[in-house]
Amino acid sequence: LTLTLTLTFTLRTTMELQNTNDMVLEYLLFRGYTKSFRALLREQHDDKTLAFHSSKVVDQLFAHIFALDLKSFQELWLFLNARFFAHLDREHALAMERCRQRLLRLYVVTCVKKGRREEATAFFARHAAELDTSGRSGADSWRTWFAVPFLADPAHDAEFQVFFHDDWANALREALYNAFSMVLRSTRLPKLLLLERWHAEVGGDA
Repeated sequence: LTLTLTLTFTLRTTMELQNTNDMVLEYLLFRGYTKSFRALLREQHDDKTLAFHSSKVVDQLFAHIFALDLKSFQELWLFLNARFFAHLDREHALAMERCRQRLLRLYVVTCVKKGRREEATAFFARHAAELDTSGRSGADSWRTWFAVPFLADPAHDAEFQVFFHDDWANALREALYNAFSMVLRSTRLPKLLLLERWHAEVGGDA
């Protein structure tokens, strides 16, 4: 049911977004705002929301992690946080932050798997101050993770081996997809997009 609702939302909203974008482009050309027209075309090409496709957004986040492109991952997450997550209630905002922390753990794991332990060490050196090492957060604590780049075989270490299994990464992907789908469904649509929806519904009833 969740997947059906998400697909319905995604397909409908994507079509409405495209129709609304086309209307705005048409208006800009009608008014002779050619610079704004070209700027909007560029913005569409670089659209970080990926037309509200939850799966595409999640796939892009994972692609940055697996490519060890931490800078691009952080830039995309900051955008998503400012645009969506910052407006969530406390419970859901914390859930998205837990997802971010687990994606960072996946980054460390990927560094080790690819034989790039120096990048994992550099990550801890740069971000030590912002990682929870108190132990109060239980399973979410980073306290023992600082040792991972220095372990001979962390993939077989009793504490870390679960994070090196594909099942853990796949479960994380699905959890993030479900969480982000919820975020998109609860996002308030702009008035122009609501107008396009109303117009489509009126036209469909005519």
